[in-house]
Amino acid sequence: MPEALSLNRWQSEWHYLTEPSFNSIWLAFISALLGVIFAVVLLQHQREQKQKDSLSVWVLIALFVPQVPLVLGWQMLLGEYVNQGWNAVWVAWLHTVYTVPYAYLVLHGAYTQFDEQWLGQGLTPTLTTEAVSVASGGDWRIGSLYALLQTLLPLIVFISVGLLNTGLKGKKTKAKRYADYS
Repeated sequence: MPEALSLNRWQSEWHYLTEPSFNSIWLAFISALLGVIFAVVLLQHQREQKQKDSLSVWVLIALFVPQVPLVLGWQMLLGEYVNQGWNAVWVAWLHTVYTVPYAYLVLHGAYTQFDEQWLGQGLTPTLTTEAVSVASGGDWRIGSLYALLQTLLPLIVFISVGLLNTGLKGKKTKAKRYADYS
């Protein structure tokens, strides 16, 4: 157990940690996003080909291939491109190759069981569906009214929550005052 707890080490190293931390965050975001996009495209292709219940073995192979030999093989094959300033792109691609199978496995069950007939398809009138319907009719004045309502609805909710929060804080203060006197 240390004698004293201090933030000195964190403060002295923070400058060196910011760039790797930022790179890790954007790399995780980009590779996860691309992995989900590729998985959804593959699942949609399988649905169109009427193969929706079968798992694609070719996508899952990346889970069984050892990562180090595959990455080293790509580095040897594409070495001149990797050394020409495309490092960030190649690192993102290498991570994406391993996020696609995981995204595919996670999404496969829900995507294959999803019944497309349950989509709203404009059958439930909402501000958005009505705005699209009115806008396609060509009357921009009414379309702008719906757009304004779409903007005002969240604003009303935010203001209501703010007022409710302010009101609750005031009641807590009054309740605390009554508790102090008793």
